[in-house]
Amino acid sequence: VEVEAGALRWLVIRGADPKQLLRRVTLLTGRAPLVPHWGLGVWKNLIGGEQRVLTDLERLCRHRVPIDAVWIYDLVDPASGFGWRWPIYRPIPPGHYPGPARLVRRLHARGVRVLGYLSPFVDADARGYAQAAARGYLVADANGRPIVRGHRLAPGVVVSRSAIDFTNPAAAAWFEARVRRALDRTGFDGAMQDFGEGLPPGAAPAGGEPAAFAHNRYPTL
Repeated sequence: VEVEAGALRWLVIRGADPKQLLRRVTLLTGRAPLVPHWGLGVWKNLIGGEQRVLTDLERLCRHRVPIDAVWIYDLVDPASGFGWRWPIYRPIPPGHYPGPARLVRRLHARGVRVLGYLSPFVDADARGYAQAAARGYLVADANGRPIVRGHRLAPGVVVSRSAIDFTNPAAAAWFEARVRRALDRTGFDGAMQDFGEGLPPGAAPAGGEPAAFAHNRYPTL
């Protein structure tokens, strides 16, 4: 265990079995509410564009495969920042989604919930990046410049992006508004929350605390 501090507060939780241990842990951390019924059902990953998603879902229904939710990670909703827009999983080629909200409504009409993809990054070429940078919503260095990092997502696929500074309440509210748009206007029922493990090296969080400390709070924020 390595800690960048003068002291370490160490908590050991004991239990006779996993059930008792989990009960004691959640007494301290808080207990999550029961997930909705469909959350415990059958989820299917469907990608490749609107027509392929609908065709594949129809085929599954025709074979009486029970489907409670579909995860369409490549369904990009630029206004909210939802979606994974890089073709990395072959052999399914990327497809076109002309109207995200319309597609979600069609799937809801079939009784299927729809999940998207979400991360705490704003891509340098994405809608909203300039606004977030100008307002100080992105994790910056000691000189106040947004930290732009290249993420290697697949062989030959490197994306420049900046992390949102959740130590800044205004930045957190901006991110929350984008998520709310995806849920309310586009109609997503949820998302895979990817990344968010911590701050980049050299960060100077708006909250003022050293990045080494803010690093561990970042996922919670």
